[in-house]
Amino acid sequence: MKYLLFAVAILGLLSCGKNINNKEAVKAAIEKRVAKTGFDVKAMEVNVTNVSFHDQDAVATVSFVPKGGTAQSAVTFKYNLHREKDEWVATGLAQGGSGMGAHTGAVPPVTSGGIDMGSPDSGTPRPLPSGHPPIGNSK
Repeated sequence: MKYLLFAVAILGLLSCGKNINNKEAVKAAIEKRVAKTGFDVKAMEVNVTNVSFHDQDAVATVSFVPKGGTAQSAVTFKYNLHREKDEWVATGLAQGGSGMGAHTGAVPPVTSGGIDMGSPDSGTPRPLPSGHPPIGNSK
């Protein structure tokens, strides 16, 4: 009888899948979504500042800072996520936010020196002005 209970417990643990309720898994999902929009994720620091998990869903507050930028240049968004198998998938922007990127539906643009660069979730990055050096490259 002990062995049967032990076997059932082991099978139960194995069927649960891996634990992805952590900031690293959420960050990977956000970076994957933002990369699909055409933004160079490698040129930004992506920081999951807060995340709350609710069964198969999560809401994460994420700040984006250009590499070498300051905290004042951060743009913050809230993302909805949904668990699909053993990974989180960012499904879109959530209502609310904080800091420069606070929004209630409309996504504010990311700016670089006053130039409207679109948003990390817009799907259509905007080109730099003629003669502008590439963003994210070292001098």
